[in-house]
Amino acid sequence: MVELSRKEVLIMTYSTGEKPGKGNYQCTTCGEIVHLDDDTDTLPPCPKCNHTTYRKV
Repeated sequence: MVELSRKEVLIMTYSTGEKPGKGNYQCTTCGEIVHLDDDTDTLPPCPKCNHTTYRKV
């Protein structure tokens, strides 16, 4: 198993308001998945818990 540094983990997270591109993003608090259809879509607050940090899945 490869361990990531804190800096690498922070780089791999995205926040509400960012436009990280097409794909699925998982809330780092509750695990809810948000799907962005377009490269210009903006990450919303999590629809389940209102948290604002995601990771790409």
